[in-house]
Amino acid sequence: MSIPAILVVLAGALALALLYPNLRVVALGIFAVMASLAGIALTSNSGAVAEQEGRIAPEQVIIGDTTLFDDGRVLSITGRVTNENDVFRLRSFDMRVQMLDCPAQDSPLEDCAILADKTALVRVDIPPEQTRDFSVPFSFTDRPRLKGLAVFDRSIVGTRATE
Repeated sequence: MSIPAILVVLAGALALALLYPNLRVVALGIFAVMASLAGIALTSNSGAVAEQEGRIAPEQVIIGDTTLFDDGRVLSITGRVTNENDVFRLRSFDMRVQMLDCPAQDSPLEDCAILADKTALVRVDIPPEQTRDFSVPFSFTDRPRLKGLAVFDRSIVGTRATE
């Protein structure tokens, strides 16, 4: 039984108790059973998210053809993502983006200062071994002024998948 259906029955039991005082014992019984079912439904769904995590390794999610749009406050990243897993459907992934202040474009990342470090959830629906487009905004507020060149480093730090 779905959560909305349980809530409707709970509301009906409450209305029954208010409208018909002689049926309050019956309404209380219905309310108790439905509240128990709601609790079971809510706690059983909490394991579903944990089950989805780790089915696809971050290395099996390939990002390409990325474009950055930076308006000074919000950085939008668009591109293509490929699910290289041959079993599971990629439902979402966590993308980490670091904004670095580098002396030159080809400087090693170790020589750069980190100005911002954000992680965002990217919702997608990609069947096994297929590719889709994606877009995700990152908000970089209160970042310091650049001394060199802005370099953005991105990585996949987590995935969620279903069968």
